[in-house]
Amino acid sequence: MVNHSTQTESMELNISKSLVLFVGQNQDIFNYLGSAFKDAGVVKSCDDEQTAWRMIWHECPDIVLLDDALLGFDLPAFCWKLKNNNRVCFTFIGVIVSSAQSRTKSLQVGADFCIERSLDLRLLLSQIRNISRTLRSLVDSVVSSSLNKNPMESTFVSQNDLFLRRVASAVEQMLDDPELNVESLSKKLGISANYLYRKVKKLKGQTVIDFIFNMRIDTSTKLLLANDMTISEVAYNVGFNSPSYFSRRFREKYGCSPREYIDGVQKQTQPIIRLSTYTTVDTTMAFSQKTV
Repeated sequence: MVNHSTQTESMELNISKSLVLFVGQNQDIFNYLGSAFKDAGVVKSCDDEQTAWRMIWHECPDIVLLDDALLGFDLPAFCWKLKNNNRVCFTFIGVIVSSAQSRTKSLQVGADFCIERSLDLRLLLSQIRNISRTLRSLVDSVVSSSLNKNPMESTFVSQNDLFLRRVASAVEQMLDDPELNVESLSKKLGISANYLYRKVKKLKGQTVIDFIFNMRIDTSTKLLLANDMTISEVAYNVGFNSPSYFSRRFREKYGCSPREYIDGVQKQTQPIIRLSTYTTVDTTMAFSQKTV
């Protein structure tokens, strides 16, 4: 039976929080963020550019906090690369700066905010929390408004739209598999499960499990109305190995059973019937006239 409530629960808990990646060697900052921010997010760290990029690529963090004191780190090139990559350009970039010159340079190359190194760590935490709270609504508003435009007008939106279409296509190909889950879907797509989860959550406002479930149910409505399969066959075809469970989940979404759904749509689309040689009326009108 498809389990939509318990699958990957630990991942669900992490996805519901913001992910902050600290790139630096200051253990005091990392320790403070890790302990003080644990209820609002997940904090990870690394201290080199290659590892940072790999973590960003696979885990899609909400915020990347860079320490400008990190030796051997090309901060301008890193910020430019991050901001100009369609896969991860949703990520907010923060830089801990040690001078006014560093602040100006960081903002010029794409940093979203800067924090002075001498600043109280509590203020640092407060600023990151404020950003993480507004991040979701900002991303949602940008995507929502942009999707109403011609896809050719925006490479940024077009790339994300293509990503969602790619995910939907993969789900469609595996829809009859009751075991379809985040891990198997991410493997087919060639990306990490964590990245898939965070990306879909950001772009669709729903988990991958909900995305799969909605595709199962929405596809079932088309199959039901095609009249080529029984309700049980439809259930199996969209990945439910229990017709009764399928009917229960169908009712949860549409407020009626699959049979009631079919009957209701058929009543709404009954053809026009001929009452006489010269007059045609809708069937509902015919019933009302007969009653009168």
